[in-house]
Amino acid sequence: MLKTVETAQLSVVKVNNRVRVNGGEIRQPGMQASNGVIYVIDKVLIPADQLNIRNIGNKKDNR
Repeated sequence: MLKTVETAQLSVVKVNNRVRVNGGEIRQPGMQASNGVIYVIDKVLIPADQLNIRNIGNKKDNR
């Protein structure tokens, strides 16, 4: 487990030379950005306390 800057927990697992973060696979590791280094993964990570299933698809919440 890793702790994010916002103190959320991320599950990081390496299987068969592939690294997964909360179930998403890292596609491009260690890319330089103007404000640091990023890792491209094939999944959107949303903090559990921010996820509200009832609001998905609600037009007034999709700005």
